[in-house]
Amino acid sequence: MDKNKKDDIKFWFFKKAYVLVTALIAGVLIGLASLGGERFNHKQNETVKFEGVEYSITKVERNPVDLYEDYVELKVTIKIKNKSKETKSYSSWNFGVTNKKEEEITKAGMVTDDGTYLKSGDLEPGEEVEGAISWFIKKDATDIRVRYVKEMFNTSGKYDFQWSLDN
Repeated sequence: MDKNKKDDIKFWFFKKAYVLVTALIAGVLIGLASLGGERFNHKQNETVKFEGVEYSITKVERNPVDLYEDYVELKVTIKIKNKSKETKSYSSWNFGVTNKKEEEITKAGMVTDDGTYLKSGDLEPGEEVEGAISWFIKKDATDIRVRYVKEMFNTSGKYDFQWSLDN
């Protein structure tokens, strides 16, 4: 076989391999993008392990409120357990609520602390804390997500994990 024919075959092979690899990479990227935020989604009863800490929802309540006619208080009790070998910080400010479509479903308002609310603090290895966080949400809100964001003042919309609440 002459050299030109070999070069043509090599070029054809590399061209096909390049197209195949590019298509594969594009497919993976499209697949990941289509997952959106749901890729870090957990069921309400699942314990989430994140950076050596276990997070779980132990109770969800919807309570009527007098302040807003079309809203209820969503009160979620969360247990946080430090399973690492170092001190870990926690705060109620790391949690937020939205729905699957990321629509605004909350309204600002002051909830009354009945002594069960999650504050902020540090957990030594093996320690745990449990406390409630509340939001005023639309009565008809569905597909509700409770989200955890490590960087509490993050405005990018990215989050570390979330739970889908049973409706």
